[in-house]
Amino acid sequence: ILSGVNITDFTANFRAITKNAWKNIKTTENSNSILLEMIILAKVKGYKIIEIPVMFKDRIHGESKINLAKEAPKFILKLIKFSTKYRLLRMKE
Repeated sequence: ILSGVNITDFTANFRAITKNAWKNIKTTENSNSILLEMIILAKVKGYKIIEIPVMFKDRIHGESKINLAKEAPKFILKLIKFSTKYRLLRMKE
């Protein structure tokens, strides 16, 4: 709802993007947040975004290194930052 993009998973690392779209999207992030920024900016620029569901299986070996308690607040702050920034820029155009 905050992003204005009708997808459910912003964290999936598998992306397909046209060459033209990539040239017109100027991201500022250099961390994993670039994935989130790319989606929001593509939406603001008017590109079509679709989601193809991916099914994951439970891990057989090892454990995830992600600490959700630490990463979730960072993600939410970036979501608010990008949503606000790019919506405001769109309003100025």
